[in-house]
Amino acid sequence: MGIQLPVPVHTEQLLDREVAVTGVFGVLFNDRRQAIGHQIFVPSPQFLKVVDAGIGQSDPVTIVSLQRYGPNTDERHSVAVSGTVVSKSAESTVFIEDSTAGIQVRGTGPLRVSDGDRVSVRGFVTNGDYSPVLEHGMVISRSLGKLPDPYPITMKSALDGHYDSEYVVMKANLAAVRSSPDGAILILNDNGKLFEAFGPSSAKFNALRPGSELEIRGVCRILVDRTRHSVAGFNLIFDSQRAISVLQAGPWWDTRKITWALFAIVLVSALASLWIMLLRQKVETKTGELQSSVQAKRKAQRFDVARNQVLEAIARNAPPPESMEHLALAVQEQVEGSVCAIAMSPDGKSFLDGKPSAVLIAPNLSEDLQRQMLPVLSAVLMNAIEGAGPLQNDTDVMASVLETAGRAGMDFCDADVVVAFSGGGELAGLVMVFFQDTVPADPDNVARILQSASRLVSLARDHWYMHERLVFDARHDALTGLPNRTVAEDRLEQALARAHRRKQMFAILCIDLDGFKAVNDNFGHHAGDELLRVVSTRLRGRIRHSDTLARIGGDEFLAIIEDCNGDSAAQSVGESLVASLQEPFNLEGKTISVSGSIGIAMYPTDGKHAAELKRNADQAMYRAKASGRGKICFWSGEPVAAKKANPAFSTLG
Repeated sequence: MGIQLPVPVHTEQLLDREVAVTGVFGVLFNDRRQAIGHQIFVPSPQFLKVVDAGIGQSDPVTIVSLQRYGPNTDERHSVAVSGTVVSKSAESTVFIEDSTAGIQVRGTGPLRVSDGDRVSVRGFVTNGDYSPVLEHGMVISRSLGKLPDPYPITMKSALDGHYDSEYVVMKANLAAVRSSPDGAILILNDNGKLFEAFGPSSAKFNALRPGSELEIRGVCRILVDRTRHSVAGFNLIFDSQRAISVLQAGPWWDTRKITWALFAIVLVSALASLWIMLLRQKVETKTGELQSSVQAKRKAQRFDVARNQVLEAIARNAPPPESMEHLALAVQEQVEGSVCAIAMSPDGKSFLDGKPSAVLIAPNLSEDLQRQMLPVLSAVLMNAIEGAGPLQNDTDVMASVLETAGRAGMDFCDADVVVAFSGGGELAGLVMVFFQDTVPADPDNVARILQSASRLVSLARDHWYMHERLVFDARHDALTGLPNRTVAEDRLEQALARAHRRKQMFAILCIDLDGFKAVNDNFGHHAGDELLRVVSTRLRGRIRHSDTLARIGGDEFLAIIEDCNGDSAAQSVGESLVASLQEPFNLEGKTISVSGSIGIAMYPTDGKHAAELKRNADQAMYRAKASGRGKICFWSGEPVAAKKANPAFSTLG
């Protein structure tokens, strides 16, 4: 788990300390959006406290003592060692050695030390491949020095496992030199057994002859067979070309190499003479096929990448136009010399001349052409959705679209279209490609790409509709369809902000039904639910569309009336709401009568904060309810009976 602070702190003061933090807990993701850990965001250093400040850090120990278990061993705390740097294998990794043993130290950042430096190290002991290592080491250089004398070893003594992480010297014959991204690899032979030495690249190594006798000075690293829990081998790590000394150079050439070289020359010459004529005949054909295959694979890979981007956009609930723009660009990249456009079925939010309009995504078509195409596509899609007639065939649809494009000055030689349907069989939209100069030579490939694109259009439409539905359900009461308590609180905060900014008044009304419990007791909960639905419809019809009516409890409602200039206007709204409940309700052949008690709180006279206004309106409602049925009560006043109002009355204009 990581702890993130907005400003740097002295981490050396926190090393090996138990801390308590207060912050925001979060999940840590990698580039593939996979959870790999947790992190805590701490607002400032004041929210990070050292719990065990009185515990001191341990005294320096010998390296060999870290390789043995002791009764005082506690891996939660750091240890301190001193020694000489014998190898720096990476920017943040060094090997140090004292008079007892050697150990690998891994720092938290670049370590500014050199071979031979006398250093002090504090870190946390953890298991290595064979012997312990120090993790998160803080290395302090004490003085300059020189490398200690290395331990002379052989293959046999190295395999005993006693020299892991120690500075050693060994003689062996060079078998081969290999290069790797991390440096050079020397493959060495000691009495018929091979091992490897790793170090930085150097032109000197490439000049070494196989068979040369070398002396290598470096750190011994034991290799472990984890299945058998035994020593499997070893290698040497050196950090400078000076660590390699040539004792005797190997032979430059030998009889075996000459024989094989002559045989290879003869064989290659014969094969070259035999195949050269055939290769000349086939090279042009094969080259063309390979180029076509490579281009096709690259295009397919780019389409897969684009498709994944579309799926990622869909998965993060991006609006369909955003993901469909990626898709349109990907399709026209796959079909050379084409322009792609996607028309999605009307979503109920876009209108053209007062009628539902399709949503057109065409990043490479001019805005003027899109405006002319939109009525044609909207008419086709709406006729199919409303059942006015089956969707016209592809030829008729594209003929109309091509004619429109021609009038706009876009001369396409041909076009193709695929109809996309949702998972429920509903019309999702159209995927169209316009060919600018020539028709593609592989129509099957075009059809395959369009079919793949149409499935993504269907997926985007279904996923977005499901997302919209889930958002609506989360913010509305399932029984009445009114906004729920969460939405009411959000809108109340918005109303407070607007009223404060505009220096206006507004009212909140708490409405509670009188006699609702008796309806449930006498007629059952089904009748009570139906009564709440009808009551919601009546109350909603008595306020403006810009006002809010929410169901916040069983038979309790909250109304937010903005731009309400004074108590008289608020009382008029309350009387209208009470009047809407005066007419009896006919539910399943039964006549039911209920009334409503209303408590009113005015901003800013009765409260300047949301909680205060709701509390005061609620208290006023209970006072109204206690004084009798159908009463209205301001928080700052006394309950009054509602006047007989016109059932069709609508307040505040």
